[in-house]
Amino acid sequence: MDTPYGIFEYNTNNFCSYIAYQTDTSLSDIKHKAQITYLDNFLTGLISKDNKIIFIYENEYIDKHYLEDYSAYYVTCFKPYRKTSSRVHFFKVESKDLDYKVEFKKALNGQDTFINDDNYIGYIVIRPIPQTF
Repeated sequence: MDTPYGIFEYNTNNFCSYIAYQTDTSLSDIKHKAQITYLDNFLTGLISKDNKIIFIYENEYIDKHYLEDYSAYYVTCFKPYRKTSSRVHFFKVESKDLDYKVEFKKALNGQDTFINDDNYIGYIVIRPIPQTF
């Protein structure tokens, strides 16, 4: 996950592991957050037996609101905090047989793929702050 972006199939463990890595928060603490439960219920409610959800992450996302908080508070802390946040995009995939990593490479090269507006669910921003991501 040291790459600037990547792709995973969505499930609670994959997603929570990604957040744990980005925020230096324990996996068990993340899984007990109400926001995770809400998001998981929302996303799994979109899934049927013939499709799945994938998420694409951006590790070096510059979020204006986090940058304002960072400059006002986190920059003065003794513990070093990252200046950038992470953004995670969610897509619904109609076929379970698609190789989403191949499709991701196609999208990066500007080719037709399922990674498009029709399959886009939305995104969230994850601030790199332990416990309060």
